Amino acid sequence: MGRRIIGSLVGPALWVVIAFLGGSGMVSAQEATPPLPPQASPATNGEYVLRTIPLRNSAGQPVQLRNHPAATNVSLRQLVLFLRTNPVNFATFQPGKFVCTEFAQALHNAAESAGLRAGLVMVDFSRGEGHVLNAFETTDKGVVYVDCTGGMPGNIPRQEFDTFGYLQIGKPYGRLPLDIGFPNPTNYARYEQVDRIWSRMEMDQAMLEERRKRLADEARAVREAAQKLGQPPWPPERRAEAEALEKRRAQLQQDELALRQDWEDLRQRQKQWRFRVYHSNTNPVVRIKTWW
Repeated sequence: MGRRIIGSLVGPALWVVIAFLGGSGMVSAQEATPPLPPQASPATNGEYVLRTIPLRNSAGQPVQLRNHPAATNVSLRQLVLFLRTNPVNFATFQPGKFVCTEFAQALHNAAESAGLRAGLVMVDFSRGEGHVLNAFETTDKGVVYVDCTGGMPGNIPRQEFDTFGYLQIGKPYGRLPLDIGFPNPTNYARYEQVDRIWSRMEMDQAMLEERRKRLADEARAVREAAQKLGQPPWPPERRAEAEALEKRRAQLQQDELALRQDWEDLRQRQKQWRFRVYHSNTNPVVRIKTWW
Protein backbone atom coordinates (compact mmCIF):
# COMPACT_ATOMS: atom_id res chain seq x y z
CA MET A 1 0.00 0.00 0.00
CA GLY A 2 1.19 3.54 -0.74
CA ARG A 3 2.27 6.22 1.70
CA ARG A 4 1.89 9.97 1.60
CA ILE A 5 2.83 12.82 3.89
CA ILE A 6 -0.06 14.68 5.49
CA GLY A 7 -0.36 17.58 7.88
CA SER A 8 -2.42 17.69 11.04
CA LEU A 9 -5.02 15.26 9.75
CA VAL A 10 -7.39 13.99 12.43
CA GLY A 11 -9.13 10.79 11.43
CA PRO A 12 -12.30 9.39 13.05
CA ALA A 13 -10.40 7.05 15.36
CA LEU A 14 -8.19 9.87 16.62
CA TRP A 15 -11.22 12.06 17.26
CA VAL A 16 -12.40 9.32 19.63
CA VAL A 17 -9.11 9.52 21.49
CA ILE A 18 -9.25 13.32 21.71
CA ALA A 19 -12.81 13.22 22.97
CA PHE A 20 -11.87 10.88 25.78
CA LEU A 21 -8.75 12.82 26.62
CA GLY A 22 -10.84 15.93 27.00
CA GLY A 23 -13.13 14.54 29.68
CA SER A 24 -11.62 11.51 31.33
CA GLY A 25 -10.32 13.25 34.46
CA MET A 26 -8.64 10.03 35.55
CA VAL A 27 -4.95 10.92 35.46
CA SER A 28 -3.18 11.49 38.75
CA ALA A 29 0.16 13.22 39.19
CA GLN A 30 1.76 9.89 40.02
CA GLU A 31 0.54 8.43 36.71
CA ALA A 32 1.82 11.27 34.52
CA THR A 33 3.94 10.01 31.65
CA PRO A 34 7.66 10.79 32.21
CA PRO A 35 9.48 12.90 29.62
CA LEU A 36 10.15 10.95 26.45
CA PRO A 37 13.49 11.09 24.62
CA PRO A 38 13.98 14.25 22.53
CA GLN A 39 13.54 12.34 19.27
CA ALA A 40 10.13 11.12 20.49
CA SER A 41 8.52 14.48 21.16
CA PRO A 42 4.72 14.57 20.78
CA ALA A 43 3.60 15.18 17.22
CA THR A 44 0.72 17.58 17.76
CA ASN A 45 1.30 19.73 14.68
CA GLY A 46 3.95 17.82 12.81
CA GLU A 47 3.79 15.73 9.68
CA TYR A 48 2.59 12.14 9.63
CA VAL A 49 3.03 9.26 7.26
CA LEU A 50 -0.38 7.89 6.39
CA ARG A 51 -0.19 4.16 5.76
CA THR A 52 -3.11 2.14 4.43
CA ILE A 53 -2.92 -1.52 5.37
CA PRO A 54 -4.81 -4.56 3.96
CA LEU A 55 -7.27 -4.65 6.84
CA ARG A 56 -10.82 -3.29 6.96
CA ASN A 57 -12.68 -1.68 9.84
CA SER A 58 -16.29 -2.21 10.91
CA ALA A 59 -17.52 0.12 8.18
CA GLY A 60 -15.70 -1.91 5.53
CA GLN A 61 -13.13 0.82 4.90
CA PRO A 62 -9.36 0.15 4.71
CA VAL A 63 -7.57 0.88 7.97
CA GLN A 64 -5.19 3.84 7.85
CA LEU A 65 -2.34 4.20 10.32
CA ARG A 66 -0.93 7.61 11.21
CA ASN A 67 2.81 7.12 11.71
CA HIS A 68 4.98 9.95 12.94
CA PRO A 69 8.59 9.91 11.66
CA ALA A 70 9.92 11.06 15.04
CA ALA A 71 8.15 8.39 17.08
CA THR A 72 10.59 6.03 18.80
CA ASN A 73 10.72 2.92 20.92
CA VAL A 74 10.45 3.54 24.67
CA SER A 75 10.97 1.47 27.80
CA LEU A 76 8.32 -0.85 29.18
CA ARG A 77 7.73 1.49 32.10
CA GLN A 78 7.17 4.47 29.81
CA LEU A 79 4.80 2.39 27.71
CA VAL A 80 2.76 1.39 30.76
CA LEU A 81 2.57 4.97 32.00
CA PHE A 82 1.35 6.07 28.58
CA LEU A 83 -1.31 3.34 28.56
CA ARG A 84 -2.55 4.32 32.00
CA THR A 85 -3.07 7.90 30.89
CA ASN A 86 -4.61 7.04 27.53
CA PRO A 87 -8.41 6.57 27.61
CA VAL A 88 -8.99 4.41 24.52
CA ASN A 89 -9.88 1.45 26.75
CA PHE A 90 -12.74 3.51 28.22
CA ALA A 91 -14.62 3.38 24.92
CA THR A 92 -17.58 1.04 24.72
CA PHE A 93 -17.38 -2.07 22.57
CA GLN A 94 -20.13 -1.77 19.94
CA PRO A 95 -20.61 -4.83 17.73
CA GLY A 96 -20.47 -3.86 14.08
CA LYS A 97 -19.47 -0.27 14.89
CA PHE A 98 -16.52 -0.02 17.28
CA VAL A 99 -14.71 -3.31 17.83
CA CYS A 100 -11.15 -4.50 18.28
CA THR A 101 -9.98 -2.98 14.97
CA GLU A 102 -11.19 0.48 15.96
CA PHE A 103 -9.70 0.17 19.45
CA ALA A 104 -6.32 -0.85 18.04
CA GLN A 105 -6.31 1.87 15.37
CA ALA A 106 -7.20 4.53 17.93
CA LEU A 107 -4.45 3.41 20.31
CA HIS A 108 -1.89 3.24 17.50
CA ASN A 109 -2.60 6.77 16.34
CA ALA A 110 -2.65 8.15 19.88
CA ALA A 111 0.69 6.50 20.65
CA GLU A 112 2.34 7.84 17.52
CA SER A 113 1.01 11.31 18.34
CA ALA A 114 2.57 10.99 21.79
CA GLY A 115 5.92 9.98 20.29
CA LEU A 116 5.72 6.21 20.80
CA ARG A 117 6.32 3.97 17.80
CA ALA A 118 3.40 1.55 17.53
CA GLY A 119 2.24 -1.32 15.37
CA LEU A 120 -1.09 -2.92 14.51
CA VAL A 121 -1.38 -6.70 14.84
CA MET A 122 -3.83 -9.05 13.12
CA VAL A 123 -4.31 -12.47 14.72
CA ASP A 124 -5.95 -15.42 12.98
CA PHE A 125 -7.22 -18.46 14.85
CA SER A 126 -7.79 -22.04 13.74
CA ARG A 127 -11.53 -21.32 13.85
CA GLY A 128 -13.73 -18.31 14.34
CA GLU A 129 -13.13 -14.60 13.90
CA GLY A 130 -9.70 -13.05 14.14
CA HIS A 131 -8.58 -10.31 16.51
CA VAL A 132 -6.70 -7.02 16.23
CA LEU A 133 -4.41 -5.51 18.85
CA ASN A 134 -1.22 -3.45 19.08
CA ALA A 135 2.52 -4.02 19.28
CA PHE A 136 5.26 -1.87 20.80
CA GLU A 137 8.97 -2.63 20.55
CA THR A 138 10.29 -1.61 23.96
CA THR A 139 13.92 -0.73 24.55
CA ASP A 140 14.31 -3.14 27.46
CA LYS A 141 11.85 -6.01 26.87
CA GLY A 142 11.57 -6.25 23.10
CA VAL A 143 8.22 -6.52 21.32
CA VAL A 144 5.26 -6.27 23.69
CA TYR A 145 1.66 -6.85 22.63
CA VAL A 146 -1.00 -4.52 24.03
CA ASP A 147 -4.77 -5.00 23.86
CA CYS A 148 -7.04 -2.16 24.95
CA THR A 149 -10.25 -3.57 23.45
CA GLY A 150 -12.99 -2.55 25.86
CA GLY A 151 -16.16 -4.27 26.84
CA MET A 152 -19.90 -3.82 26.84
CA PRO A 153 -21.47 -1.79 29.67
CA GLY A 154 -21.26 -3.89 32.81
CA ASN A 155 -19.64 -4.37 36.18
CA ILE A 156 -16.02 -4.64 34.97
CA PRO A 157 -14.08 -1.39 35.57
CA ARG A 158 -13.00 0.08 32.25
CA GLN A 159 -9.38 0.46 33.39
CA GLU A 160 -9.15 -3.34 33.47
CA PHE A 161 -9.24 -3.37 29.67
CA ASP A 162 -5.71 -1.95 29.43
CA THR A 163 -3.90 -5.26 29.06
CA PHE A 164 -0.87 -7.07 27.75
CA GLY A 165 -1.64 -9.57 25.01
CA TYR A 166 0.07 -12.97 24.98
CA LEU A 167 0.51 -14.62 21.60
CA GLN A 168 2.07 -17.91 20.67
CA ILE A 169 1.39 -19.94 17.54
CA GLY A 170 -0.58 -23.08 18.40
CA LYS A 171 -1.92 -21.76 21.71
CA PRO A 172 -4.97 -19.70 22.72
CA TYR A 173 -4.66 -15.93 22.92
CA GLY A 174 -4.37 -14.51 26.43
CA ARG A 175 -4.81 -11.11 28.09
CA LEU A 176 -3.51 -9.94 31.47
CA PRO A 177 -4.02 -6.62 33.26
CA LEU A 178 -0.95 -4.37 33.10
CA ASP A 179 0.09 -4.86 36.72
CA ILE A 180 -0.25 -8.65 36.54
CA GLY A 181 1.54 -8.96 33.22
CA PHE A 182 4.24 -6.40 33.97
CA PRO A 183 6.73 -8.88 35.54
CA ASN A 184 6.95 -10.71 32.21
CA PRO A 185 4.90 -9.21 29.38
CA THR A 186 6.71 -11.00 26.55
CA ASN A 187 6.70 -14.62 27.75
CA TYR A 188 3.60 -16.72 27.14
CA ALA A 189 4.52 -18.73 30.24
CA ARG A 190 3.43 -15.75 32.36
CA TYR A 191 -0.08 -15.99 30.97
CA GLU A 192 -0.11 -19.76 31.49
CA GLN A 193 0.96 -19.27 35.10
CA VAL A 194 -1.89 -16.85 35.77
CA ASP A 195 -4.31 -19.04 33.82
CA ARG A 196 -3.50 -21.91 36.20
CA ILE A 197 -4.23 -19.62 39.14
CA TRP A 198 -7.58 -18.71 37.53
CA SER A 199 -8.38 -22.40 37.01
CA ARG A 200 -7.57 -23.14 40.64
CA MET A 201 -9.86 -20.33 41.76
CA GLU A 202 -12.65 -21.74 39.61
CA MET A 203 -12.21 -25.10 41.34
CA ASP A 204 -12.14 -23.44 44.76
CA GLN A 205 -15.31 -21.53 43.96
CA ALA A 206 -17.09 -24.72 42.89
CA MET A 207 -16.04 -26.49 46.10
CA LEU A 208 -17.15 -23.56 48.25
CA GLU A 209 -20.50 -23.59 46.53
CA GLU A 210 -20.86 -27.30 47.32
CA ARG A 211 -19.98 -26.59 50.96
CA ARG A 212 -22.58 -23.84 51.04
CA LYS A 213 -25.25 -26.24 49.79
CA ARG A 214 -24.28 -28.94 52.32
CA LEU A 215 -24.37 -26.44 55.19
CA ALA A 216 -27.76 -25.15 54.01
CA ASP A 217 -29.07 -28.73 54.08
CA GLU A 218 -27.59 -29.28 57.54
CA ALA A 219 -29.11 -26.05 58.85
CA ARG A 220 -32.49 -27.13 57.53
CA ALA A 221 -32.12 -30.55 59.19
CA VAL A 222 -31.13 -28.94 62.52
CA ARG A 223 -34.18 -26.68 62.45
CA GLU A 224 -36.49 -29.60 61.72
CA ALA A 225 -34.92 -31.66 64.52
CA ALA A 226 -35.31 -28.75 66.95
CA GLN A 227 -38.99 -28.42 66.07
CA LYS A 228 -39.56 -32.13 66.72
CA LEU A 229 -37.65 -31.98 69.98
CA GLY A 230 -39.69 -29.06 71.24
CA GLN A 231 -38.85 -26.59 74.00
CA PRO A 232 -37.11 -27.49 77.27
CA PRO A 233 -37.38 -28.89 79.83
CA TRP A 234 -37.02 -32.28 78.17
CA PRO A 235 -37.77 -35.62 79.79
CA PRO A 236 -34.68 -37.66 80.79
CA GLU A 237 -35.05 -39.99 77.82
CA ARG A 238 -34.70 -37.04 75.39
CA ARG A 239 -31.85 -35.16 77.06
CA ALA A 240 -29.21 -37.08 75.12
CA GLU A 241 -31.01 -36.15 71.92
CA ALA A 242 -31.07 -32.49 72.98
CA GLU A 243 -27.34 -32.52 73.79
CA ALA A 244 -26.52 -34.08 70.41
CA LEU A 245 -28.65 -31.46 68.67
CA GLU A 246 -26.84 -28.67 70.51
CA LYS A 247 -23.48 -30.07 69.39
CA ARG A 248 -24.74 -30.16 65.80
CA ARG A 249 -25.86 -26.53 66.09
CA ALA A 250 -22.51 -25.43 67.53
CA GLN A 251 -20.59 -27.29 64.81
CA LEU A 252 -22.84 -25.76 62.17
CA GLN A 253 -22.04 -22.27 63.42
CA GLN A 254 -18.30 -22.99 63.27
CA ASP A 255 -18.59 -24.41 59.77
CA GLU A 256 -20.58 -21.37 58.60
CA LEU A 257 -17.96 -19.01 60.01
CA ALA A 258 -15.20 -20.98 58.31
CA LEU A 259 -17.12 -20.91 55.03
CA ARG A 260 -17.58 -17.14 55.20
CA GLN A 261 -13.86 -16.72 55.81
CA ASP A 262 -12.97 -18.99 52.92
CA TRP A 263 -15.35 -17.06 50.64
CA GLU A 264 -13.70 -13.80 51.68
CA ASP A 265 -10.24 -15.22 51.03
CA LEU A 266 -11.35 -16.33 47.56
CA ARG A 267 -12.83 -12.91 46.81
CA GLN A 268 -9.54 -11.27 47.75
CA ARG A 269 -7.63 -13.62 45.44
CA GLN A 270 -10.14 -12.98 42.64
CA LYS A 271 -9.69 -9.26 43.14
CA GLN A 272 -5.90 -9.61 43.08
CA TRP A 273 -5.79 -11.82 39.97
CA ARG A 274 -8.91 -10.37 38.23
CA PHE A 275 -10.40 -13.84 37.69
CA ARG A 276 -10.95 -14.10 33.95
CA VAL A 277 -12.60 -10.80 33.09
CA TYR A 278 -11.71 -11.15 29.40
CA HIS A 279 -13.41 -13.16 26.71
CA SER A 280 -11.83 -13.98 23.37
CA ASN A 281 -11.48 -16.72 20.79
CA THR A 282 -10.23 -19.78 22.68
CA ASN A 283 -8.99 -21.58 19.57
CA PRO A 284 -5.24 -21.80 18.85
CA VAL A 285 -3.47 -18.92 17.12
CA VAL A 286 -2.35 -19.84 13.59
CA ARG A 287 -1.09 -16.54 12.16
CA ILE A 288 0.26 -13.23 13.46
CA LYS A 289 0.74 -10.27 11.12
CA THR A 290 2.15 -6.92 12.28
CA TRP A 291 2.15 -3.57 10.46
CA TRP A 292 4.37 -0.76 11.76
